[in-house]
This record gives sequence, C-alpha cells and structure tokens, in this order.
Amino acid sequence: MKWIRKFLAEIRRKAFTARTEREIYLKMFPHLNGEANHDYPFADDDGLARARVEAAMSFRNALVRLEHASRNMPQAEGQAFLYLALRDLNERTAMHLQFAEDRNCGPVFKPCAVTTAA
Repeated sequence: MKWIRKFLAEIRRKAFTARTEREIYLKMFPHLNGEANHDYPFADDDGLARARVEAAMSFRNALVRLEHASRNMPQAEGQAFLYLALRDLNERTAMHLQFAEDRNCGPVFKPCAVTTAA
C-alpha cells in the first residue's frame, strides 16, 4: 500500500507542477509582457512585487484569523480542526517549496569555482 501512496503523491506533484508552469509561462509572463490580459491585479514587475507583498500579508492575516476562529469552537474540535488545516497548508506549501527548489539555478557567480594562477 505504501507504493500506492507514493504513486499518488507523484501524480499530485506532477499535476501541481504542470498547473504552476502553465500559469507562469502561459498566463503571467504574457500578461506582464503586454501580450495578453489575464486579469491579474498588476501590469508590470513593480505591480507584481506589490501584489506579492499584499498576498503575503493576506496569508499571514488568514493564519491569524484561522487560529482565532478555532478558539471559538469547542476545545477538542477546534484543536483538531486547526491541526488539520495547518497540516493541509504545510502539505501545499511543501509542493510550492519543491517546485522552487527544483528550479533553483544556484548562484550565478561561484567564488569557490574561481582559481587563481600560482
């Protein structure tokens, strides 16, 4: 049964990667280059940077609201709910992190690779 979980996890990872690449390369980049309008709340790199900061603040705010909402539930149910919600968010975040790490080109300049003449 363990191989089935690994197989399904790999399918989820590949689907996530395909969706993310499709959005970046077929929607966001053409939108930023003025080649298409995909109704993003930005039109240039500066707007994208502002939207990214706003999204980060909104996410942090959502985590705080989630914590507070769980406190208004019966204690055991609230704790169980918050655990499940955070576990789901961690799993999703792990897919984003893996996507980024898979595309990490490393530093452009590697000082350790430079040799000096003796």
